[in-house]
Amino acid sequence: GASRRAGLEQGRATLPLFAARMLASRPVSVVVVLACAATLLVAGSLVRGIDLEVSFVQSLPAGSEPRRAADDAARGFLPGIVSPTDVILEQPGIARRTPELVRLEQLVAEEPGVALVVGPREQAAAPSIRFAVARDDGAVRLAVVLEEEATGAEGIADFSALRDRLPALLREAGLPPGVRTSFGGESALAAETVDAIGTDLRRIAVAALVVTFLLLAVFLRALVAPLLLLVASALAVVASLGLTALALGVLTGSSDLVYYVPLVAMVLLVALGSDYNVFIAARIREEARRRRMREAIAVAAPAASPAITVAGITLAGTFALLAIVPLRPFRELALLMAVGVLLDAMLVRPLLIPALMGVAREATWWPGRAARPPATRAFVADVAARSGLPHGEAWRMTRATLATLGERLSQAQAGDLARHLPPGLSVEVEDRARAGEPFSCEEFVRRVGERGGVSAESARRDVRAVFGTLAAALPETELEYVRAALSADFRPLFDGADGSPPARRAAVP
Repeated sequence: GASRRAGLEQGRATLPLFAARMLASRPVSVVVVLACAATLLVAGSLVRGIDLEVSFVQSLPAGSEPRRAADDAARGFLPGIVSPTDVILEQPGIARRTPELVRLEQLVAEEPGVALVVGPREQAAAPSIRFAVARDDGAVRLAVVLEEEATGAEGIADFSALRDRLPALLREAGLPPGVRTSFGGESALAAETVDAIGTDLRRIAVAALVVTFLLLAVFLRALVAPLLLLVASALAVVASLGLTALALGVLTGSSDLVYYVPLVAMVLLVALGSDYNVFIAARIREEARRRRMREAIAVAAPAASPAITVAGITLAGTFALLAIVPLRPFRELALLMAVGVLLDAMLVRPLLIPALMGVAREATWWPGRAARPPATRAFVADVAARSGLPHGEAWRMTRATLATLGERLSQAQAGDLARHLPPGLSVEVEDRARAGEPFSCEEFVRRVGERGGVSAESARRDVRAVFGTLAAALPETELEYVRAALSADFRPLFDGADGSPPARRAAVP
């Protein structure tokens, strides 16, 4: 019914508004959160198939001269022939240990991913050309040609495995302790770059999340809401990487990414996601000032989602234009950003964020509140002004009325009402909350009179004053909930003596 009325007022279809209200209910919110989180986690699990690479030459267009030369060399010789890896061994007199060095050369050649090795053994066949042995015999060089392209993900993995295995190979070859090893070539440079970017990626991710959390906490004046928003953003980024890996595997046969693409995309997606976070969270918070949290989500989410969806589609299309650049990193970034923005705009913001807030409800704004209740003194002063009672008697009758109202309302209803009351008076409602005793208006007035020590006629007048203050202090939708929870015979306590509703005063400060 509420969805139908809202649809008529706004000129919108009933079904989307009904779906938004269902999404805001806690049982449905829990199911949606679990479904969205499971979907994002499954997509994010594909990240394990991503390896980072450098691939300067392989990132060029297929028709470029460096790319053609590299491809021809790979076909005619080996993919790693363009960039051999240098393994340098240093120790005084090490070049004179020919048997051990020959043995080491053989062991290195047998390692996985190694195609061939040129070193001291070949140097003996050409003693006039020093390419493997230093002039002072204090250093030797092994030129290692890998089976895979030197700066690709597989080449980097093969080099890293050889680097880790080399100390054991030195011992197995019989070389003495103390040999200093170092590595050169593009594989070594690529491995160092990928390792550094992996470390920096973790640091930048933590820094970006912390800075974004602080900015959201200041803007929303809450701690729980920014945490929920960032968890959703992190899931979206990881899922975007996983889906991009899947798409690249289907389109190109490899899910490897150029090393800086995930870093750039992560920063951009977190920043863009924060914009959407602020937009939808601020809209929900604004509605929560005059509505219950469930109502605020049901109203704000459908209103904000179309703008977010249109903006997301536009932004995804803009990033997709990067694919026009005939360079592999640009095309990977175009795909990753388009997937990330669409996932964020069409799943995370319209569904996951409202569902998370629907689960957390009013705790979303902890330690603050979306709507601040009036001060206790101001509330009681308004009752005194309406009833003509001294402040002390107005305080006593206010407590008596709210305690009795707590007995009449259900426990959940009483809890929702208490959140809109001053702290000094909310306990009166919450402490008396039961399963909701369905007594009549006359019984209500009688109980108030007994608690306040006044006659039924005086109690009725004082109850009307307290209810009038409630009508001025509560958000309009909250007052409608209270009215709906009471039977029809309570209406005169809210309305004027002739049955017409009195004009609402300004909200109690």
